[in-house]
Amino acid sequence: MPEVPDMQTNDSSKSNGTPENKLTPRFIRTSDIQGLYGLKRSFVYQLIKDGRLKSISLKGRAGIRGIRLFRPEDVEKTILDISKEA
Repeated sequence: MPEVPDMQTNDSSKSNGTPENKLTPRFIRTSDIQGLYGLKRSFVYQLIKDGRLKSISLKGRAGIRGIRLFRPEDVEKTILDISKEA
């Protein structure tokens, strides 16, 4: 019977058994921004309206409701720009 490799002792794992190369999402949602950066939903949408934060809106055929996505680097750049103004 072939030997099954132990996933926890794999070279690509840290000492605590978690994978070393964690995937970074290319896009995040408004709720992720709230959790990661502490920005309120209304503030995020105001930044979009003011043209200070880029976003992508994915809508279905009806085009009424959709999902708004953000690139994490755009959110971080906007936060840095705002902090420099203060």
